[in-house]
Amino acid sequence: MAAMGPFRRHRRAVTAAILFVTAAALTVMPLFPALIIADGKTGTALLAIPVSRGEHIALHYTHSIHRTPVIETYSIGDDVLVLEAVRFQSYGIGMPSDVEPGQTFTVKNGWFHLDHLNRPLPHLDLRIGYVANHTLHIGPHRISLAHVATPGSWVRLNVKRETLWQRMGG
Repeated sequence: MAAMGPFRRHRRAVTAAILFVTAAALTVMPLFPALIIADGKTGTALLAIPVSRGEHIALHYTHSIHRTPVIETYSIGDDVLVLEAVRFQSYGIGMPSDVEPGQTFTVKNGWFHLDHLNRPLPHLDLRIGYVANHTLHIGPHRISLAHVATPGSWVRLNVKRETLWQRMGG
């Protein structure tokens, strides 16, 4: 019976060491997806928003030339944004004008709907407009990009994985 004491202590020490190493690894391993809004020039993250794979987000803005609303819908992929759909109210510069195989184009209530785009993007670069009022819709949250970066500057949106440490604000 006395021989079991050192073995139990050794097993407890090994178990504690394994738990410590596992907890430390989970703290520094990038596991959690986040939508990163970064300064386009420096790459410095301005805002990190927790997201989930498959989650849909929307970018609402006013077209700078037509002065009409545009809504782009993206899904969160594996470290990419996937452009899924575009909604707009007038044709013109910068608006889609043709439909590729697998995509659908419809008109509903005065809006043009281009769906099933399924276009993966490693990042999305945006110039924050003075007129555009770029606003991200993520679940119940509305984020004005003009509050994140100065109008006239550009930002890069991408999906990256964060560590637990980053997620907790460290």
